[in-house]
Amino acid sequence: MTPVKKVTISLPTEILQVVDEYARSEDQSRSFVIKEAIESYLKEEVERRTVAEAAQIYAQIEKSDRQLSEEFLSISSETLSSLKRKDRDGSTS
Repeated sequence: MTPVKKVTISLPTEILQVVDEYARSEDQSRSFVIKEAIESYLKEEVERRTVAEAAQIYAQIEKSDRQLSEEFLSISSETLSSLKRKDRDGSTS
């Protein structure tokens, strides 16, 4: 069994009533319901932060990809222009 520690928390009466009603309806203890709610909240918060961090990373990748594409297009354009000039001037590569 996982070790447990008792803590004291203060909750508004309305929230505690909802917790107690839910605990009774599920045939669970108040502590179990509160523990499950905290675990669920923390899991969702970690997921939310992970998604936000991933979005930032993907935005940076998108920016880098766009810059690389623009550089490639510029170099390609210069290369094509150079080749066309050589063809026009009758030069060989």
